Amino acid sequence: MLDTQEITEAYRKLQTARYAYAVALEISTRLDAQLEAKKARATLDGTIQGKNETERKAHMALVFASDLGDLDEKQAETRAARLAYELAEIEVKRIETLVRWLK
Repeated sequence: MLDTQEITEAYRKLQTARYAYAVALEISTRLDAQLEAKKARATLDGTIQGKNETERKAHMALVFASDLGDLDEKQAETRAARLAYELAEIEVKRIETLVRWLK
């Protein structure tokens, strides 16, 4: 049967997951903004060259391969944190439904 400890634990997990998601989102957003600034500087100072946009994008992908890999990794962590948050949210909703049903 449902008890207060189980309810409290579900809300605690939701709180923890929400915080982890917020942190992961902040990190990946900041990393993305930093990468965009690096790209802009590289374009302005002539590091990125190419006859057209396609060539410049390809050159940028080579120059910033490591940064793009780091960003992809952080974005994957953010997606995983969001999934954990959504699953914790589903559990809280399930418990809320049970509480209403038990009344």
